[in-house]
Amino acid sequence: NDVTNFDGWIRQYSGSVNVKWFGAVGDGVTDDRLAIQNAINIGDTYIPSGVFRVSTELIVNLNNITINGNGKSSYIKSDDGLHSIIYANNKSGLEIYGLHLATIAQTNATAYKGMVFLHNCRSCTIRDNGIFYFGHKGIYLLDSSFCIVENNIFGESFGTIQDSADISITGNSSFNTINSNICNGKYADHGILIQDPYTNSTPTGNIIINNQVSEHDAYGIVVYVTTDYDTKTVVSNNIVKDIRGNTGAGAFGAGIYIQRAGGTIVSNNNVSNCCLDTTNFETLGIGCISVTGPTTINTVYPVVVEGNVITSTRGVGIYAATGSWDVSILNYSIVSTG
Repeated sequence: NDVTNFDGWIRQYSGSVNVKWFGAVGDGVTDDRLAIQNAINIGDTYIPSGVFRVSTELIVNLNNITINGNGKSSYIKSDDGLHSIIYANNKSGLEIYGLHLATIAQTNATAYKGMVFLHNCRSCTIRDNGIFYFGHKGIYLLDSSFCIVENNIFGESFGTIQDSADISITGNSSFNTINSNICNGKYADHGILIQDPYTNSTPTGNIIINNQVSEHDAYGIVVYVTTDYDTKTVVSNNIVKDIRGNTGAGAFGAGIYIQRAGGTIVSNNNVSNCCLDTTNFETLGIGCISVTGPTTINTVYPVVVEGNVITSTRGVGIYAATGSWDVSILNYSIVSTG
Protein backbone atom coordinates (compact mmCIF):
# COMPACT_ATOMS: atom_id res chain seq x y z
CA ASN A 1 0.00 0.00 0.00
CA ASP A 2 2.98 2.34 0.23
CA VAL A 3 2.80 3.71 -3.31
CA THR A 4 5.92 5.84 -2.79
CA ASN A 5 8.07 2.69 -2.82
CA PHE A 6 6.84 1.95 -6.33
CA ASP A 7 7.53 5.43 -7.69
CA GLY A 8 10.35 4.23 -9.94
CA TRP A 9 8.26 1.40 -11.35
CA ILE A 10 5.27 3.68 -11.94
CA ARG A 11 7.36 6.18 -13.90
CA GLN A 12 9.00 3.45 -15.97
CA TYR A 13 5.59 2.01 -16.77
CA SER A 14 3.69 5.12 -17.79
CA GLY A 15 5.71 8.31 -17.23
CA SER A 16 3.00 9.61 -14.91
CA VAL A 17 0.80 8.50 -12.05
CA ASN A 18 -2.92 7.90 -12.40
CA VAL A 19 -4.99 9.47 -9.61
CA LYS A 20 -7.08 6.30 -9.39
CA TRP A 21 -4.01 4.41 -8.18
CA PHE A 22 -4.21 6.65 -5.10
CA GLY A 23 -7.88 5.99 -4.46
CA ALA A 24 -9.61 8.69 -6.50
CA VAL A 25 -13.10 7.56 -7.54
CA GLY A 26 -14.27 10.12 -10.09
CA ASP A 27 -17.99 9.71 -9.43
CA GLY A 28 -18.69 13.42 -8.81
CA VAL A 29 -19.76 12.70 -5.20
CA THR A 30 -16.68 11.37 -3.41
CA ASP A 31 -14.18 14.00 -2.28
CA ASP A 32 -11.11 13.01 -4.33
CA ARG A 33 -8.96 15.91 -3.24
CA LEU A 34 -6.56 13.93 -1.00
CA ALA A 35 -6.04 11.16 -3.56
CA ILE A 36 -5.26 13.67 -6.34
CA GLN A 37 -2.99 15.65 -4.01
CA ASN A 38 -1.02 12.50 -3.17
CA ALA A 39 -0.54 11.85 -6.88
CA ILE A 40 0.63 15.41 -7.55
CA ASN A 41 3.11 15.09 -4.68
CA ILE A 42 4.75 12.19 -6.57
CA GLY A 43 5.13 14.07 -9.88
CA ASP A 44 3.53 13.92 -13.32
CA THR A 45 -0.17 13.25 -12.79
CA TYR A 46 -2.85 11.87 -15.10
CA ILE A 47 -6.56 12.59 -14.55
CA PRO A 48 -8.58 9.93 -16.44
CA SER A 49 -12.17 10.26 -17.60
CA GLY A 50 -14.56 10.95 -14.74
CA VAL A 51 -15.84 13.72 -12.49
CA PHE A 52 -13.37 14.29 -9.67
CA ARG A 53 -14.77 16.44 -6.87
CA VAL A 54 -12.31 18.43 -4.73
CA SER A 55 -13.38 20.22 -1.56
CA THR A 56 -10.28 22.44 -1.34
CA GLU A 57 -7.51 23.47 -3.70
CA LEU A 58 -4.85 21.18 -5.11
CA ILE A 59 -1.35 22.50 -4.35
CA VAL A 60 1.60 21.91 -6.67
CA ASN A 61 4.70 21.28 -4.55
CA LEU A 62 7.17 20.25 -7.27
CA ASN A 63 8.84 21.91 -10.25
CA ASN A 64 8.74 20.60 -13.81
CA ILE A 65 5.68 18.39 -13.55
CA THR A 66 2.67 17.83 -15.78
CA ILE A 67 -0.97 17.60 -14.72
CA ASN A 68 -3.08 16.44 -17.62
CA GLY A 69 -6.38 14.84 -18.45
CA ASN A 70 -8.25 13.18 -21.24
CA GLY A 71 -9.85 16.33 -22.62
CA LYS A 72 -13.54 17.08 -22.13
CA SER A 73 -14.17 13.86 -20.21
CA SER A 74 -11.66 14.62 -17.42
CA TYR A 75 -13.49 16.87 -14.97
CA ILE A 76 -12.15 18.41 -11.79
CA LYS A 77 -14.96 20.20 -9.96
CA SER A 78 -14.70 22.33 -6.84
CA ASP A 79 -17.53 22.56 -4.34
CA ASP A 80 -17.82 26.36 -4.62
CA GLY A 81 -15.89 29.52 -5.51
CA LEU A 82 -14.17 29.98 -2.15
CA HIS A 83 -10.83 28.60 -3.33
CA SER A 84 -8.78 27.88 -6.43
CA ILE A 85 -8.75 24.42 -7.99
CA ILE A 86 -5.03 24.18 -8.87
CA TYR A 87 -2.58 26.48 -7.05
CA ALA A 88 1.20 26.81 -7.46
CA ASN A 89 3.52 29.21 -5.67
CA ASN A 90 7.13 29.84 -6.68
CA LYS A 91 7.24 26.93 -9.10
CA SER A 92 8.60 26.56 -12.64
CA GLY A 93 8.04 24.24 -15.55
CA LEU A 94 4.48 23.29 -14.60
CA GLU A 95 2.26 22.17 -17.50
CA ILE A 96 -1.51 21.79 -17.18
CA TYR A 97 -3.56 20.53 -20.12
CA GLY A 98 -6.52 18.43 -21.19
CA LEU A 99 -8.73 19.19 -18.18
CA HIS A 100 -12.28 20.41 -17.74
CA LEU A 101 -12.43 22.64 -14.63
CA ALA A 102 -15.69 23.87 -13.16
CA THR A 103 -17.54 24.74 -9.96
CA ILE A 104 -20.37 22.57 -8.67
CA ALA A 105 -22.31 25.22 -6.70
CA GLN A 106 -22.12 28.65 -8.30
CA THR A 107 -22.12 30.47 -4.95
CA ASN A 108 -19.78 32.15 -2.49
CA ALA A 109 -17.12 33.49 -4.84
CA THR A 110 -13.93 34.84 -3.24
CA ALA A 111 -11.74 37.58 -4.68
CA TYR A 112 -8.28 36.75 -6.03
CA LYS A 113 -8.90 33.06 -6.55
CA GLY A 114 -8.51 31.35 -9.92
CA MET A 115 -9.48 27.98 -11.30
CA VAL A 116 -5.76 27.80 -12.08
CA PHE A 117 -3.73 30.21 -9.92
CA LEU A 118 0.01 30.64 -10.54
CA HIS A 119 1.71 32.89 -7.98
CA ASN A 120 5.33 33.89 -8.52
CA CYS A 121 5.83 31.12 -11.08
CA ARG A 122 7.98 30.98 -14.22
CA SER A 123 7.98 29.15 -17.53
CA CYS A 124 4.68 27.34 -17.02
CA THR A 125 2.14 26.33 -19.69
CA ILE A 126 -1.65 26.16 -19.34
CA ARG A 127 -3.20 24.87 -22.54
CA ASP A 128 -6.13 23.02 -24.06
CA ASN A 129 -8.39 23.20 -21.01
CA GLY A 130 -12.08 24.00 -20.60
CA ILE A 131 -12.78 26.42 -17.73
CA PHE A 132 -16.39 27.05 -16.74
CA TYR A 133 -18.36 28.63 -13.89
CA PHE A 134 -15.52 30.46 -12.19
CA GLY A 135 -16.06 32.92 -9.36
CA HIS A 136 -13.37 35.57 -9.88
CA LYS A 137 -10.55 34.48 -12.19
CA GLY A 138 -10.44 31.68 -14.72
CA ILE A 139 -6.65 31.57 -15.14
CA TYR A 140 -4.82 33.90 -12.74
CA LEU A 141 -1.14 34.82 -13.13
CA LEU A 142 0.16 36.89 -10.20
CA ASP A 143 3.81 37.97 -10.33
CA SER A 144 4.41 35.15 -12.81
CA SER A 145 6.53 35.45 -15.94
CA PHE A 146 7.48 33.65 -19.16
CA CYS A 147 4.29 31.59 -19.01
CA ILE A 148 2.09 30.47 -21.92
CA VAL A 149 -1.71 30.40 -21.78
CA GLU A 150 -3.12 29.02 -25.01
CA ASN A 151 -6.02 27.18 -26.62
CA ASN A 152 -8.21 27.29 -23.51
CA ILE A 153 -11.99 27.74 -23.65
CA PHE A 154 -13.81 29.79 -21.01
CA GLY A 155 -17.50 29.65 -20.16
CA GLU A 156 -19.66 31.59 -17.75
CA SER A 157 -18.57 33.38 -14.60
CA PHE A 158 -20.94 33.42 -11.63
CA GLY A 159 -19.24 35.93 -9.32
CA THR A 160 -20.08 39.60 -8.88
CA ILE A 161 -16.63 40.71 -7.64
CA GLN A 162 -14.97 43.65 -9.43
CA ASP A 163 -12.35 42.82 -12.08
CA SER A 164 -13.43 39.24 -12.59
CA ALA A 165 -11.77 37.95 -15.77
CA ASP A 166 -11.32 34.85 -17.88
CA ILE A 167 -7.55 35.47 -17.86
CA SER A 168 -5.85 37.85 -15.42
CA ILE A 169 -2.18 38.91 -15.69
CA THR A 170 -1.53 40.84 -12.50
CA GLY A 171 1.24 42.52 -10.54
CA ASN A 172 4.75 42.01 -11.88
CA SER A 173 3.67 39.28 -14.30
CA SER A 174 5.83 39.87 -17.38
CA PHE A 175 6.71 38.37 -20.76
CA ASN A 176 3.75 36.03 -20.76
CA THR A 177 2.04 34.95 -23.99
CA ILE A 178 -1.77 34.70 -24.10
CA ASN A 179 -2.52 32.99 -27.40
CA SER A 180 -5.54 31.52 -29.21
CA ASN A 181 -7.93 31.31 -26.27
CA ILE A 182 -11.71 31.50 -26.62
CA CYS A 183 -12.87 33.82 -23.86
CA ASN A 184 -16.65 33.55 -23.62
CA GLY A 185 -16.77 34.04 -19.85
CA LYS A 186 -20.23 35.57 -19.87
CA TYR A 187 -20.98 37.77 -16.82
CA ALA A 188 -17.29 38.29 -16.02
CA ASP A 189 -16.12 41.91 -16.11
CA HIS A 190 -13.26 41.30 -18.56
CA GLY A 191 -12.07 38.74 -21.03
CA ILE A 192 -8.31 39.35 -20.65
CA LEU A 193 -7.01 41.73 -17.96
CA ILE A 194 -3.49 43.09 -17.44
CA GLN A 195 -3.36 45.10 -14.21
CA ASP A 196 -0.97 46.54 -11.61
CA PRO A 197 -3.05 46.33 -8.44
CA TYR A 198 -0.35 47.25 -5.93
CA THR A 199 2.44 49.84 -5.54
CA ASN A 200 5.55 49.44 -7.71
CA SER A 201 4.16 46.57 -9.77
CA THR A 202 4.96 46.91 -13.47
CA PRO A 203 3.60 44.15 -15.74
CA THR A 204 5.83 44.30 -18.81
CA GLY A 205 6.22 42.63 -22.19
CA ASN A 206 3.01 40.62 -22.17
CA ILE A 207 1.64 39.50 -25.54
CA ILE A 208 -2.10 39.02 -26.18
CA ILE A 209 -2.52 37.51 -29.62
CA ASN A 210 -5.04 35.54 -31.70
CA ASN A 211 -7.70 35.33 -28.98
CA GLN A 212 -11.48 35.47 -29.39
CA VAL A 213 -13.20 37.53 -26.70
CA SER A 214 -16.93 38.14 -26.38
CA GLU A 215 -19.89 38.75 -24.07
CA HIS A 216 -18.25 40.54 -21.14
CA ASP A 217 -19.73 43.16 -18.86
CA ALA A 218 -16.92 45.76 -18.65
CA TYR A 219 -14.13 45.37 -21.23
CA GLY A 220 -13.01 42.75 -23.72
CA ILE A 221 -9.23 43.22 -23.37
CA VAL A 222 -7.92 45.77 -20.87
CA VAL A 223 -4.38 46.92 -20.03
CA TYR A 224 -4.66 49.03 -16.87
CA VAL A 225 -1.64 50.47 -15.10
CA THR A 226 -1.28 53.45 -12.78
CA THR A 227 2.36 54.48 -13.27
CA ASP A 228 4.23 55.84 -16.28
CA TYR A 229 6.62 53.33 -17.83
CA ASP A 230 7.14 51.43 -21.06
CA THR A 231 4.85 48.41 -20.68
CA LYS A 232 6.00 46.83 -23.97
CA THR A 233 2.54 45.26 -24.29
CA VAL A 234 1.29 43.81 -27.58
CA VAL A 235 -2.44 43.34 -28.30
CA SER A 236 -2.63 41.92 -31.81
CA ASN A 237 -4.82 39.85 -34.15
CA ASN A 238 -7.62 39.37 -31.63
CA ILE A 239 -11.35 39.22 -32.35
CA VAL A 240 -13.36 41.18 -29.77
CA LYS A 241 -17.13 41.54 -29.93
CA ASP A 242 -20.39 41.90 -28.00
CA ILE A 243 -19.08 43.84 -24.99
CA ARG A 244 -21.97 45.08 -22.86
CA GLY A 245 -20.70 47.85 -20.58
CA ASN A 246 -23.49 47.25 -18.10
CA THR A 247 -21.30 47.84 -15.04
CA GLY A 248 -19.34 50.81 -13.63
CA ALA A 249 -22.30 53.24 -13.67
CA GLY A 250 -22.62 52.75 -17.42
CA ALA A 251 -19.12 54.11 -18.16
CA PHE A 252 -17.57 50.86 -19.40
CA GLY A 253 -18.01 48.86 -22.59
CA ALA A 254 -14.82 49.18 -24.69
CA GLY A 255 -13.65 46.23 -26.72
CA ILE A 256 -9.99 47.09 -26.06
CA TYR A 257 -9.18 49.56 -23.27
CA ILE A 258 -5.65 50.93 -22.70
CA GLN A 259 -5.29 52.90 -19.46
CA ARG A 260 -1.96 54.71 -18.97
CA ALA A 261 -0.14 51.75 -20.51
CA GLY A 262 2.57 53.53 -22.47
CA GLY A 263 4.44 51.52 -25.06
CA THR A 264 1.40 49.38 -25.92
CA ILE A 265 0.88 48.30 -29.53
CA VAL A 266 -2.74 47.58 -30.52
CA SER A 267 -2.62 46.16 -34.04
CA ASN A 268 -4.67 44.20 -36.55
CA ASN A 269 -7.56 43.44 -34.22
CA ASN A 270 -11.15 43.01 -35.36
CA VAL A 271 -13.45 44.78 -32.88
CA SER A 272 -17.22 44.98 -33.22
CA ASN A 273 -20.51 45.46 -31.40
CA CYS A 274 -19.19 47.09 -28.22
CA CYS A 275 -20.75 49.53 -25.72
CA LEU A 276 -24.08 47.71 -26.03
CA ASP A 277 -25.38 48.98 -22.66
CA THR A 278 -23.04 51.95 -22.14
CA THR A 279 -24.81 55.11 -21.00
CA ASN A 280 -21.81 57.31 -20.11
CA PHE A 281 -19.36 57.66 -22.99
CA GLU A 282 -17.41 60.65 -21.67
CA THR A 283 -16.08 59.88 -18.18
CA LEU A 284 -13.58 57.18 -19.20
CA GLY A 285 -13.52 57.85 -22.94
CA ILE A 286 -15.25 54.71 -24.19
CA GLY A 287 -15.25 53.34 -27.73
CA CYS A 288 -14.53 50.09 -29.52
CA ILE A 289 -10.85 50.86 -28.89
CA SER A 290 -10.09 53.41 -26.14
CA VAL A 291 -6.78 54.91 -25.02
CA THR A 292 -6.62 57.09 -21.91
CA GLY A 293 -3.68 58.47 -20.00
CA PRO A 294 -2.53 60.96 -17.37
CA THR A 295 -2.84 64.71 -17.85
CA THR A 296 0.90 65.18 -17.24
CA ILE A 297 3.80 62.89 -17.96
CA ASN A 298 7.56 63.28 -17.74
CA THR A 299 8.59 60.65 -20.24
CA VAL A 300 6.45 59.80 -23.25
CA TYR A 301 6.03 56.16 -24.25
CA PRO A 302 3.92 56.21 -27.41
CA VAL A 303 0.85 54.05 -27.86
CA VAL A 304 0.36 52.74 -31.39
CA VAL A 305 -3.11 51.81 -32.67
CA GLU A 306 -2.66 50.44 -36.17
CA GLY A 307 -4.41 48.31 -38.77
CA ASN A 308 -7.53 47.55 -36.73
CA VAL A 309 -10.90 46.80 -38.32
CA ILE A 310 -13.80 48.21 -36.31
CA THR A 311 -17.55 47.92 -36.68
CA SER A 312 -19.33 50.24 -34.27
CA THR A 313 -23.05 49.90 -33.62
CA ARG A 314 -22.97 52.25 -30.60
CA GLY A 315 -20.48 54.95 -29.78
CA VAL A 316 -17.04 55.83 -31.04
CA GLY A 317 -14.82 53.61 -33.17
CA ILE A 318 -11.47 54.76 -31.69
CA TYR A 319 -11.45 57.09 -28.68
CA ALA A 320 -8.23 58.82 -27.54
CA ALA A 321 -8.58 60.85 -24.34
CA THR A 322 -4.95 61.17 -23.49
CA GLY A 323 -3.89 64.53 -22.10
CA SER A 324 -0.29 64.96 -23.24
CA TRP A 325 0.19 61.32 -24.24
CA ASP A 326 1.63 60.51 -27.67
CA VAL A 327 -0.76 58.23 -29.58
CA SER A 328 -0.42 57.16 -33.20
CA ILE A 329 -3.60 55.98 -34.93
CA LEU A 330 -2.75 54.49 -38.32
CA ASN A 331 -4.21 52.48 -41.21
CA TYR A 332 -7.58 51.73 -39.68
CA SER A 333 -10.98 50.77 -41.05
CA ILE A 334 -14.11 51.88 -39.20
CA VAL A 335 -17.70 51.16 -40.15
CA SER A 336 -20.06 53.01 -37.83
CA THR A 337 -23.81 52.62 -37.74
CA GLY A 338 -24.16 54.08 -34.21
